[in-house]
Amino acid sequence: MQAQDLRNMAPPGPIEIILNAADAMQAGDEAAFILPHFPGPLIPLLDDYPLLEYRFETGGDGGVTLYLRRPAED
Repeated sequence: MQAQDLRNMAPPGPIEIILNAADAMQAGDEAAFILPHFPGPLIPLLDDYPLLEYRFETGGDGGVTLYLRRPAED
């Protein structure tokens, strides 16, 4: 999965892109985004998606990668 690099976008662009992706995700979909820093204001917004899993990984350059996943339905 190729991560979409959002580090050079002005706010609120990255949050809008991430939330639009979360809205469009179907069961089994995954997405990744590279951000310039930890997006604290995004956490409560992601928590509003009950079927969405997310995690963050820090990068060596100080950036953060956000991984979104909507589990496949059983």
